[in-house]
Amino acid sequence: APNHKPGEEDFSAIVLNEGEGLAYPNTFLFSPKGKILLLEYNKAGCSAQNICDYFNSLQDEYSEYIDLKLNILLTEDAYKRIQNLSIIEKIEVQIANPINVIRKEFAETATLKDFANIAQEFNATKSIKITLTGESATGGIDKTSTLQEIKNMLRIGHKTSGLKVENKFVIKGKSTIDDGTEYTKEEIINLFIDKIKGQFTLDEPPVQKDIQAHDRKKGIKQVYKDIKKEIMNIIDIDNPK
Repeated sequence: APNHKPGEEDFSAIVLNEGEGLAYPNTFLFSPKGKILLLEYNKAGCSAQNICDYFNSLQDEYSEYIDLKLNILLTEDAYKRIQNLSIIEKIEVQIANPINVIRKEFAETATLKDFANIAQEFNATKSIKITLTGESATGGIDKTSTLQEIKNMLRIGHKTSGLKVENKFVIKGKSTIDDGTEYTKEEIINLFIDKIKGQFTLDEPPVQKDIQAHDRKKGIKQVYKDIKKEIMNIIDIDNPK
């Protein structure tokens, strides 16, 4: 941002010496158990895609194949809401910026390749939405396939964002209550709303004199402590014994 004094009209560039820049920090915490990465969101800082790009670029320097992927982790409640459906009648899938999916690193499954090919054929550059339906009498849409496609969508969740239209899964199905009565219940899974997350607060002085490393470290460790149990439960859900 330019240098500016409130109440005056003058703006000027911040003077930096050669080789200097502005620091936009964000901290991360990695837990080897479960291979979980917590990344502080800061729109001016490092993103999940930046991390992937950095490590993947190292293969040229070290002549080793590095293919780092960071998948979004949904909340425990989101996983359970899907698994508790006895019959899935309708799935609505929407992908933002679908042409990007056709790139090799995104199109990891036949389903995603189909999305990309359809989008390219019809020149659907903003978003593409496909609706699948199944009859209750024949068992509805296969739940195993549904869960697998959610995993596929999570692999591209953070990579195809950036437009106002979000990636999402909308699932409509039937659940059975204790007395055996069936009722129709709509469940909505949104890759951006239903992802697991936490929050910590930092003081915001008018002029930063450092990157608040101690406060950031303390904050993200507290977030991990708060959500660790849920993360471990999700890993168990995702990898049943």
